[in-house]
Amino acid sequence: MLLLTGATGFIGSKLLKRLLQESYDVCCIRRKTSNIARVKEEYGQCVWIFNEEESMEAVFRDYPIDGVIHCATEYGKEQNDSLKVYQANLFFPYTLFEYARRYHCRFFMNTDTFFEKEIQGLQDIHQEVYQNEYVKSKAVFKHLVLDMIAKTPFPFINLQLEHVYGAGDSKKKFVGYILESFLNQIPYIDLTAGTQYRDWIYVDDVVEAYMTVLKHIDSFQEACFYHAEVGTGRATSVRNFVELAKELSHSDTVCNFGVKAMNDNELMYSCADNRMLLDLGWNPQFDLQKGINQMIRENKYGNNLSGDTYL
Repeated sequence: MLLLTGATGFIGSKLLKRLLQESYDVCCIRRKTSNIARVKEEYGQCVWIFNEEESMEAVFRDYPIDGVIHCATEYGKEQNDSLKVYQANLFFPYTLFEYARRYHCRFFMNTDTFFEKEIQGLQDIHQEVYQNEYVKSKAVFKHLVLDMIAKTPFPFINLQLEHVYGAGDSKKKFVGYILESFLNQIPYIDLTAGTQYRDWIYVDDVVEAYMTVLKHIDSFQEACFYHAEVGTGRATSVRNFVELAKELSHSDTVCNFGVKAMNDNELMYSCADNRMLLDLGWNPQFDLQKGINQMIRENKYGNNLSGDTYL
């Protein structure tokens, strides 16, 4: 049985569907307040645990957990969310990691973010970056794992996701907001100059990256930390992405590039070194045009973008 967190969110819900398609037994941990709309059809096919009520040790004791796939996250975009962010991105996954060690699971797969590159090379760790607590809390978790990995009876596979987008994502996120604006033909959008480069990876390709790792899990050695970057290996500027989305959605919306200022310490370039996944046989199937068109089709035929902001 697999233990999956974040199963009601954007990536986690799509991963849950794929796991069930492949006949995996899945135990999902969720908040009582989580919106289950994305997984209504799958809800009765797996075990659900409320993390506010259940002992995490009891989950590992009472169910034959073979491995953990950690997709849950908290961005903390509201004020005074620091405690919630560190609870979700540090204390919660480290608790799972510790019990996975005690109960001799076979693996732990962690969902990481390319935004962590913003804190690499900063001599003063106290400098703030975009989504500061979110990025730093996830980085601290990995450092704790690295301190313990030599005494860990399983491999830890860290999947660092590049800029994920796709049908069903939140309208509050950049791609969802942009596309919704174009499809609704709003008069104009104020944007930064758009000179940031991102490796845009479609969510279906991300799910297949998890599945590829899972398929080859026996090739990973215990007591080892593996880092796999999940992206296409190609970077495209924000401006070019927006302009392509506008063209494909046949929108008359005016894009006012350069009106908004960029965030302090914003990462200007990110592109995945995806060789580890390619060596395992994974290969992304969606280029930007195919991915954006897929979002437009699903939006048009009623599978609207969600307001949920969690993975």
